[in-house]
Amino acid sequence: MKHAVPLALLFCSATAFASDGTITFTGSITDTACTISTTDVTVDFGTVAASAFAAKGDSTGGRAFQLTLTNCPFESATVRFDGNADAEGKLFKVDSGTGKASDVGIAIYDANNLQVLPNTPSSAYTLSKTAANTLNFSAKLQSTAATVTAGDISATSNFTIVYP
Repeated sequence: MKHAVPLALLFCSATAFASDGTITFTGSITDTACTISTTDVTVDFGTVAASAFAAKGDSTGGRAFQLTLTNCPFESATVRFDGNADAEGKLFKVDSGTGKASDVGIAIYDANNLQVLPNTPSSAYTLSKTAANTLNFSAKLQSTAATVTAGDISATSNFTIVYP
């Protein structure tokens, strides 16, 4: 009789493993990728007055930056910028702490001036297999509140080239 209860529980728990559908994972692993000529980029916003932000959503300080790829075996790629997103998921958070600016984030835009949300692929860039590929982006500071607190700005994002 000691074994009857555990055996009964085994049969009752079988329904917990019922299947409602299937997820299939696919993909491929390549041994070739573009050579990334630009691995570390610094975007310097310089000094921006807190008064440049009059309302939530105001932006300023647009700065261009590029990533350069060569020897690409693919015809297109996107770029994903990973980092800490703000509460709305639209901007990259700046570092917080003593002496740091607050109520401001960083927006990244692709060559078509479309915003690249944090942790989300950009629009596709067409790649040349024989020439260097310069992927143009820009970054802007954008207020997340009606008033921005003055201080230093710093943030870090890792980027990943995503192939089709």
